[in-house]
Amino acid sequence: MPPKRASCKHVILSDEELASGITSLDNIQAGVEEFHTNGIVIFENAIPHDILDKFYEKMNNDGAKRLEDPKVFFNHGNEKANFSICPPLSKEWLAEDIWANKHAAAVMEAVFGKPQLAYAGSNINLPAADPRSRQAVHVDTYYDHHTFPTCIELFMYLHDVSPTNGSTEIWPGSQHEYDLKNLVSHGRGWVKPSAFNRRAEHSPPFQPTMPKGSIAIRDLRLWHAGMPNLSDQNRIMLGFIYFPRWYRSPMRIMLPKNCKTVVQKWTQVDAVGATQFVDGEVDHLDQTLGTLAYLNFTQDPEMGIKQIRAKIDLEQGREPNAVLEVTEKDYWAPGRNKLSDRVTEEEEEGGNKNYQGRSRLSRRGRGRGGGSFDTLKPRGGSVKNRARK
Repeated sequence: MPPKRASCKHVILSDEELASGITSLDNIQAGVEEFHTNGIVIFENAIPHDILDKFYEKMNNDGAKRLEDPKVFFNHGNEKANFSICPPLSKEWLAEDIWANKHAAAVMEAVFGKPQLAYAGSNINLPAADPRSRQAVHVDTYYDHHTFPTCIELFMYLHDVSPTNGSTEIWPGSQHEYDLKNLVSHGRGWVKPSAFNRRAEHSPPFQPTMPKGSIAIRDLRLWHAGMPNLSDQNRIMLGFIYFPRWYRSPMRIMLPKNCKTVVQKWTQVDAVGATQFVDGEVDHLDQTLGTLAYLNFTQDPEMGIKQIRAKIDLEQGREPNAVLEVTEKDYWAPGRNKLSDRVTEEEEEGGNKNYQGRSRLSRRGRGRGGGSFDTLKPRGGSVKNRARK
């Protein structure tokens, strides 16, 4: 008998809650409980449709412009499949329901205190030329994370979404198994086959169906994967990253100075403390704003995603930030991957061999004995350890 899929509940907001922006205490509690249980909660009827329509047209047009750039970066090496750009970074596009959704903010505050906005991005999933094109099962970071949530991503699709048009594969409850020992050592956050095969035995993944107007609140530690878009329309998702203010994230978002008076009015979130306000306009199609350049989930300014990967790549004999190829062993499929399908440590770390670069892979730093994870800890140790001194 196949394992029973986790029951991930959606919280459905009333029309009165949507109009007022005030979430009932019952729905806040339901959201917090679901978040802590499964690492994600989906609120339906959280965003007015007219705002989503406006953003879809803008993002669709901007995505077409980005694709004209021969240097466009495709996520997980899936060429012509999945890429990211920033949403427009100008005053007219700072829709509070999108950037600082009050219902999502109510849940985040209940989880870790007043949320601080640190990043705005998107994911555009093109109609799949290859229906097998997908991402590896992964987490978005690779470092010695705390055992409680310190980062939350809010994401919303600009339309109805289902497995047909590429809703994200979710591994419910997997945030409780965030551990470097469950991740392939190349620093990309890919989950080891042994780990996801073991988890699938009792809690397999699923792809949610979310009606237009929904917003998802996700623990950064949750395992997930981008899936192929089998429709004939672009699937577009906006994503915003929040930390608790006490975490003092080194990440910064950049906005024009004339936006400051707008975001200061968002009392449910802190959209000022991690924002760099600059003179003039900000080109949201700047390639560096839509890639990994500014992602840093640690408390160390020198341990951003690209810096961690580059360090590990050099230790393991690759070019810094080499693009690795996703193969069938990097994701779970019903009936194919079973716990009994044992792999050797060499095979499990074999994703290191599939990369685009000139160097050959060195065996240095591979496997459990390779590399020093201590360097991935926040500078000065964890908050917990510092408090004990």
